[in-house]
Amino acid sequence: MDASVILITYNHPKLLALTLDGYAQQTDRQFELVIADDGSTNETREVIDAFRSRAPFPVVHAWHEHNGFRRAAVLNLGIRHSTSGYCIFSDGDCIPSKDFVELHRWHRQQGQFLLGGYVRLTEDYSKSMTPEKVIAADFVHQMTAKRNRELWRRHINTWFYNLVGVKDRPHIAGANFSAWRSDLDAVNGYDENFMGWGREESDLRTRFRRYGLKGKSMWPYILAYHLWHPIDPSKANVQRNIEYYRQSSRRIRCENGLVRLDA
Repeated sequence: MDASVILITYNHPKLLALTLDGYAQQTDRQFELVIADDGSTNETREVIDAFRSRAPFPVVHAWHEHNGFRRAAVLNLGIRHSTSGYCIFSDGDCIPSKDFVELHRWHRQQGQFLLGGYVRLTEDYSKSMTPEKVIAADFVHQMTAKRNRELWRRHINTWFYNLVGVKDRPHIAGANFSAWRSDLDAVNGYDENFMGWGREESDLRTRFRRYGLKGKSMWPYILAYHLWHPIDPSKANVQRNIEYYRQSSRRIRCENGLVRLDA
């Protein structure tokens, strides 16, 4: 396979099923789908098994036991289970635009990681979502003028940050970005010392930048549509991750990543 889409999920089987329907509609199917599961129950496994039986591409279910929200650890699990040279990252509650994979593959370049955008769907609209709406791409009409302006602002800011060489920018969204596997290996993937919610992607971005990569903006062009759900309670612990990020942001390779360097 030419690319690996890595989705993370935890006990949101209905949202995951809608997201998987979005990948079944992709214009480019030269990819494998790796579902990195943070310890969901059998209901999620049943959704994945049912989808695998009809999917027009390989589907891998990578599962580990739940021990609190471990975004960094489960993303590394997904990377380890991938088999291609290019990884596209999103979440199991984000429906991709039909050209999501096609555009990630088309615009990738050596020496860069690619940044896409996202649109938050409202609670009412998310609750009304059906497979038929996903197939019809009805969700694309939920883009607002305000959000479109925000995406273009991110796009322009990314160009500026690359120009002046700021290492802790541009902004990166875990719901929509991609990178070469060789670059992920070079920085040792995600830092698994990040626990709970927050700053995992910021840390990865900063280490990419210190390694010499540039963030290529596709913020207004490649979009994922985030389905509403209650806020994860682990967001209350974000301050711990902020402090850890501030203390460790000058390195390139993390010690507790795809491989443990201190082992």
